[in-house]
Formats: sequence, structure tokens, C-alpha cells
Amino acid sequence: MLGGICLVSCLIGRKIKSSLGAKGNIFVATFAKSAAGKNRVLEAFNEVATAAGCPEYILPGDMTSDSALADSLSKQPAGLWPLDEFGKFLKVAND
Repeated sequence: MLGGICLVSCLIGRKIKSSLGAKGNIFVATFAKSAAGKNRVLEAFNEVATAAGCPEYILPGDMTSDSALADSLSKQPAGLWPLDEFGKFLKVAND
């Protein structure tokens, strides 16, 4: 369910705004033990977006720097970034 909310939020992200012009953003982190099925949700994002004809909304999950993320967002400003092992990303970001 949470994966679906993330994907729909991404697809409507820059199309709906408040009366003040604010556009919504959603940031979600899912934590679970190893082999709990988290990776299946990450795979499903690509499958659903491709089937819906909008695979460009799924940003590369292997970005390892802030400049790579900024570059991706400059090309596709609304996107879903399926990141596995977020702790490793934080470690790299803090170095």
C-alpha cells in the first residue's frame, strides 16, 4: 500500500498545487529486517511505471552523490527514487 501511495504521489507531484502555489512532496523510508520483502516494492515501481508508459518517473536507484541526484531532478523534476540500503547512502553523504 505504501508503495502505491509513493508512486501515485510521484505521478501527480507537479500537476496539483495549493492556492498558494505549493506543490506536494512525500518522503518515505521503510525499515524492515533482511529478507522481509522490501526489494519487491522497489522492483514493482519499475514494472508499474513501465506498464503505465511513464518509466522516466523512476529515478536511478544507484545514485551515490548529491550532484547525481540534482542532475536527475533537473531532467525529471518529479520522480520516485527507489533507494535500497538508505543507511549506506547516508554514510556516503556524510563523508
